[in-house]
Amino acid sequence: MPRITAPTVAEHRDQRRADLVAAGQELLVAEGPDAVTMTAVAARAGLSRTAVYEYFTSADELVAVVLGDQMVLWQAALRQRLHAAPPEAGDLDTAMRIYVEVAIGLVTDGNRSLLVLLTMQTLAEDVRQRLSAAHAAAVAPLAEALAQIGIRDVDQATKYVHAAIEAAARRITPGQDALAEIVAVADFTVAGVRALALTSSQS
Repeated sequence: MPRITAPTVAEHRDQRRADLVAAGQELLVAEGPDAVTMTAVAARAGLSRTAVYEYFTSADELVAVVLGDQMVLWQAALRQRLHAAPPEAGDLDTAMRIYVEVAIGLVTDGNRSLLVLLTMQTLAEDVRQRLSAAHAAAVAPLAEALAQIGIRDVDQATKYVHAAIEAAARRITPGQDALAEIVAVADFTVAGVRALALTSSQS
């Protein structure tokens, strides 16, 4: 029986699970979703492969848990910003800047697995399905702003915006002031989606 390193068995199990989630997040950020295997997570967490299966049935489940935690942070941060200074209907510039600032702010604060959430296509289908509802809720403020300016294919536009945010976030090194990147990508995405809206109105 493994040595208990916490005051209670329940706390010990919680700590081990947290260690596995942390190991999964490190692998996800460093090497991508395909690197998150039960063997690799066990090795990084200093546990046996069998021990990982006590907490997760598959690597996909672990990835979903890691990203689910990031989704909660993303949604909470967006809600807080939008509640503090809600943009007016049709004010794409403000809505986009808030969206960009929150996403890049989370990444620069150490939540780099959010980058994976921005481009969900890199995830296994099972993981995407587990996260789809929460992901839709997180991007709802952006989707609403896009629809208000006449974008017909909101999903397409959202993917373009996320790709730009991901590229900007990856350019930022630890300790770097992110303001210049935030301003640049916000201006870029606003111009891009306005061009899409114009195309939509002409078709």
